[in-house]
Amino acid sequence: MFGSACTGMFINSKVTRYYGIDKSDIDIVVQSWIKLNHVLTALEYEGANYCNLHLVKAKVPLVKGTNRNTEIDFDICIEQDDGIKTTSLVKDFSDEFDELKYLVIFLKVLLSVNNLNKTYDGGISSFGLILLVVSYLQHNRNHNSKRKSRVKPLLSDHLLNIFKLYGKEFNYDKTGISVRGDGYYYSRDDKNFDMGMSKRVLLSLENPIEPNLNVAKGAYCFFKVKNLFRSCYEKIMCQRENLGLSLISLILPTKRDPIKV
Repeated sequence: MFGSACTGMFINSKVTRYYGIDKSDIDIVVQSWIKLNHVLTALEYEGANYCNLHLVKAKVPLVKGTNRNTEIDFDICIEQDDGIKTTSLVKDFSDEFDELKYLVIFLKVLLSVNNLNKTYDGGISSFGLILLVVSYLQHNRNHNSKRKSRVKPLLSDHLLNIFKLYGKEFNYDKTGISVRGDGYYYSRDDKNFDMGMSKRVLLSLENPIEPNLNVAKGAYCFFKVKNLFRSCYEKIMCQRENLGLSLISLILPTKRDPIKV
């Protein structure tokens, strides 16, 4: 098993019902000698326990389904070592940054409410989102270290800074993001991520496991994520002095009422 269920960045059913968004799913990997159609047949045989079973013929073929008892969705794939490696990496980052889990879960809900969390619709993947937050935390730590600051920022401070950085300040045209080492930015001209692509993707986000790959290659709607973050930042700043108002309600409406950006 890999993915959010292993890293703890899993959106539970109470949250999904409250905000009217899709549930998190569990990712499962099986050995290469097992064929996916055999997995599907076996699950169909146990029909009393599973529903919505179907085979997805994508770049990485999957068997998708739902456990009737827990109502948890699951994806089953064949020997995808990348998922296991990224899960291990994310766990290491979580040990390094206590704030990571909470920031990522909140942002995952925000993106889900605004339909920007599905890679097949041009949104950003969970792994890509995690890398964005990790990069911010790395640079924030480096900045505080130079200032010799002992004040630990609140989660709300981190969130506001993330919205500001990725919504207003970051130069996507010229700069890419790497989380290797202590984290650094690179010139997009030094990477060949855009070669052979008919349209340049806004975000250049290096895969720390395979540095020659852009994690955000399929995020052709990332400009909407950028606009969403900018809108969230501006809404919070406009209402910051209104102590009687829940700022979360400004940026995270309930029941699929997406923010207009």
